Amino acid sequence: MRRAIGLVVSAILVTLGILFLVPASHAWFKASKSTHWTPIDAVLVEDQHHFAPHVGYRTLKYSYEFGDRFYVSDRVCFGMDSMAIDRVQTPSIGGTLRAFINPSLPSESVLVQGNCGGAWIFVAVGFGLSLLGLLVAILAIKGAPRT
Repeated sequence: MRRAIGLVVSAILVTLGILFLVPASHAWFKASKSTHWTPIDAVLVEDQHHFAPHVGYRTLKYSYEFGDRFYVSDRVCFGMDSMAIDRVQTPSIGGTLRAFINPSLPSESVLVQGNCGGAWIFVAVGFGLSLLGLLVAILAIKGAPRT
């Protein structure tokens, strides 16, 4: 019975680890690619401060033109926007700010290039949960008495 419980716990931990690791790794990869994206002038469309009990955060929305199309985005960076938004020099609404666009997918843009924080935390948590799950599986298989 202990062996079965250990294997179930192991499967849950590994699954949670993968659920953290896959999207965080994708964001980390995109963040590293964004350091080579094309700089472009964008127009600040919206600058909002949101307040909830014990929490406050800020969002930006900007528009830009690339080729013959207009785009609107609210992505500050890959990672936790709240950790990077203070690094963006924001003009008043209608003012110009620097954005960086993915030239092969112009609808994708950021205001801060690279990993702006947070993604590494989720990678570490995902990796840690997966390793813990594997350790639990090994202990469950080796340590449980066979009946």
